[in-house]
Amino acid sequence: MFTYYSATRLNLKALGGSGFTEDKYASFISSASYSYNNKYVFNGSFRSDGVSILGNENQFAPLWSAGVQWNMHNEDFLRNSAVIDRMVLRAGYGYRGSINRKGVYPFSYYNMNTSGSTYNNILYASTITYGNPVLKWEKKQNKDLGLEMSFFKGRLNSEISYFNEKTVNLLDQVQVPASSGRATTMENFASINNRGFELALRGEVIKNKDFLWEVSGNVANIKNKVLSTYYSTAPSQAQGELNFNTKFVAGYPVDGWFGLKYTQIDPNTGHLMAMARKQIRNEKNGEIFYTYEDKEIDVTATSYTDIVTQYRPYYLGSKQPDLYGGFQNRFVYRSWDLFVSFTFATGNKILGFNERWSAPDARSSDTKISRVNRLKENVNRWRSPGDITNIPQYYLTANAFNSVFTDYDLQSGDYLKCQSLGLSYRLPRTLLDKWRLSNAKLGLNATNLFTVTKYVGIDPETQTAFGYPNTRMYTMSLEIGL
Repeated sequence: MFTYYSATRLNLKALGGSGFTEDKYASFISSASYSYNNKYVFNGSFRSDGVSILGNENQFAPLWSAGVQWNMHNEDFLRNSAVIDRMVLRAGYGYRGSINRKGVYPFSYYNMNTSGSTYNNILYASTITYGNPVLKWEKKQNKDLGLEMSFFKGRLNSEISYFNEKTVNLLDQVQVPASSGRATTMENFASINNRGFELALRGEVIKNKDFLWEVSGNVANIKNKVLSTYYSTAPSQAQGELNFNTKFVAGYPVDGWFGLKYTQIDPNTGHLMAMARKQIRNEKNGEIFYTYEDKEIDVTATSYTDIVTQYRPYYLGSKQPDLYGGFQNRFVYRSWDLFVSFTFATGNKILGFNERWSAPDARSSDTKISRVNRLKENVNRWRSPGDITNIPQYYLTANAFNSVFTDYDLQSGDYLKCQSLGLSYRLPRTLLDKWRLSNAKLGLNATNLFTVTKYVGIDPETQTAFGYPNTRMYTMSLEIGL
């Protein structure tokens, strides 16, 4: 045992520091495939992956997958088709695994305080991280079905896919008895389901000796649902639970927003009004249960404690889009080539620029941050009885409005973005031969040109109300081949 005296306290920061981590992996992989008459294809794989950061009993995870493919275009009924060039039907089923690195190991560890502070003349630890020796691999069960088709000698191509994935044993924070020395721990507890489809198309609308017009695009629809997690019901309005962020709640989509539903700014008082789920305590046969009823409340005048303890929030939408994709157009005329591409997303909700937390003073009251630049719409805030507006009255002190989350704070994340626009010119063969070049091409390209959206934040694609957006960029290129 070492004893540290206050007069000669050791400052560990002054000694500098270094560190390293070391993990070990091992994989055993096997695969097989079989094709019959180039019509029916079967494939399968088996692997066992192991990692050292899990406890001894769960270090290895057996994973497998199997698939089948039917090349329908090689069947007699399609082999001589003048329309269909290729038609492939495929299906797959299997399991994949992953390790969630959240600093949770099978052993516990602690960090020594670097200031040299002691207790009873003994240097003590500043933080302790508890281990969990029974953590397991996160596993994903995947089922997919797809159809690929090509028509008119490759002029039109399409692919449609459907998938259904269930991920289990996801790491999640769960409550444990305080007698264990901690309030929460990380366990393989959560599970989610993802299902959806993706459609991709590519077609040559016009194609002749001098001109080509090519169109392509893809669209994906994803529906997800949290099957089990720490929150089995909607969280309360407490900042420790919501904290103006999305939550994973059983029975709802991933990255769900939960809060009150904004209704109006009271024209008589300037207070923000919202719908809330009033929590009603019931007792039957000795059992206590709760029911809820919708009620409009004055958020500004109601105390924060009452809102947290007496009301529950609504599900307001997901941060993840329901539908997203992109489309491209390409025009080629002799030596000229023009390309333009767009991306889009729809069906999600994201935080708007709201000065309660987007401004420099974070969640201070509106009046306290009025010394900084404001959105110009604030000139239309409520000032006197009878005013009709969607911006509440300013106050000298904070109130529940500054701490409670409502859909007043959310905006639609729908957007259409011009991702890329490019124009190039390639020297014709006659000039290349004359100048003894194999290739010469001049190109102009622009990215992130513009975005069509009703979102008032910086960039709906990055989902940041006040941050660094995807920058607009222009480039010029010259390619010369000798």
